[in-house]
Amino acid sequence: MTTPATVLIVSRDKTTSELCTRHLKHRGYAVAAAPNLRHALAQAKTRHLDAIVIDLASLQTKPERFRSQLRVHSLAPLVFIVRAHAKLDGLRENGATLTQPIAAREFVATVKEAIAHEPPHQLTRGPFRLDLETRVLICRKKNIHLMKKEFAVLQLLMQHTGELVTRRMLMREIWETDYMGDTRMLDVYTRWLRMKIEENPSEPRHLITVRGQGYRFQIKETK
Repeated sequence: MTTPATVLIVSRDKTTSELCTRHLKHRGYAVAAAPNLRHALAQAKTRHLDAIVIDLASLQTKPERFRSQLRVHSLAPLVFIVRAHAKLDGLRENGATLTQPIAAREFVATVKEAIAHEPPHQLTRGPFRLDLETRVLICRKKNIHLMKKEFAVLQLLMQHTGELVTRRMLMREIWETDYMGDTRMLDVYTRWLRMKIEENPSEPRHLITVRGQGYRFQIKETK
């Protein structure tokens, strides 16, 4: 028996949430609901999601914030519900879009198409392959099991390969705090990661410290 795809509906509007849930359940999908980003993150942390529908018309949060924080825990494709005449600049790059009022057939078809194009559950950068479901890093023919926070740090860095990921961004998205008075735990986890992924942890080639700012994950070709 095939397990039904699970879709998370994120909406503060109860009518919209119930309408979307009814449309999807009628066509055999499993549905979870969350009224805001905090609850959506809790769902993404604890269960596998095949798609996430975000009702931007009821949530006063920028889509980029939703995307960046959800991506720490889930690579499920995103479907945004927006008001008619809403500006779509940048939205289509982050996911599919639907305008209110929602037509049942179009809504279900959009979710189905998003799931069909769901990205793989592995994140590959150079010689590193990170399994997003088992938290196993495959590197140099070895399976490296990561602790939850190690995995979250590495996933975020790999998703931004070649870019600076600030300490503030890491603390906010992984430890869910804006407090920057004590980031020693972040230093501990990056040190542990270097011991697992670097051939010489004291001279890292991949997990690079950008002094006073944060970290950069980079891939260097072997000469």
